[in-house]
Amino acid sequence: MEYRDIAYGYVSALGFIQLQWDPVGRVRATRVFTGETAVTCEGCDEPIPDDAEPDEVLRRLARCHDQKLFGVWDWWAFATWGTDSMYRRARHGADLRLTADELLAVLMLAARHDSVRLDVRHYKGPRAWDAQLWTARPDSPTSWFGPVTVDAGLARTLLRAAEHLMPSGTATATASTAELLGYLLSTDRETVAYGLDNLSESDAYEIFCFGVLGYDPANPSGVLLHPDLFIQRGNRQRSTFRAD
Repeated sequence: MEYRDIAYGYVSALGFIQLQWDPVGRVRATRVFTGETAVTCEGCDEPIPDDAEPDEVLRRLARCHDQKLFGVWDWWAFATWGTDSMYRRARHGADLRLTADELLAVLMLAARHDSVRLDVRHYKGPRAWDAQLWTARPDSPTSWFGPVTVDAGLARTLLRAAEHLMPSGTATATASTAELLGYLLSTDRETVAYGLDNLSESDAYEIFCFGVLGYDPANPSGVLLHPDLFIQRGNRQRSTFRAD
């Protein structure tokens, strides 16, 4: 099905979203790193104005789903939206000093957690690779989202999404991890190396969660989740400017 308009957004509590819509009222949202999709039903066919903003379109989709998207109730706190050019820039690595190999190493460190599976399918030297990614569903200990194919470009996008969505500026473990993420995304090679040397498995997993889901399932403060998402998995409690 073809849609006329498209936007990409870093959306808190939802992650990195591809949003598509057309004037007749059809809307589709895709959670890029899980492959989940949500679409409007046939009854939600109110025309969408040509000047509609992505936030307005996403709210329309949420209303169609009883104010819940991807297991998250009600609204998201903030979003950064852009066109496909933002997506292309997010994939590109010219402004980063992280190599493709190091991006893979960060994902592999996150995949040591029991909620992430990563299968490297093609490795073509230190500059190119692709892998299959699975993420455990917060609402089911034995079910997984995916597989989603990721490469170095999407790994960069995941880190940029986490940078947008991870809280910082407070004396918390998350703030400390956000600081490490800032080091990884630095333009200074020595700073990047410091970030890699000090990145732990728990840091990598927390970054992964904010990039993929838009929040950390172990600490869902401020996120309104479906009651079914408050389940115990291991020792963790599971419980949303324009940049054209």
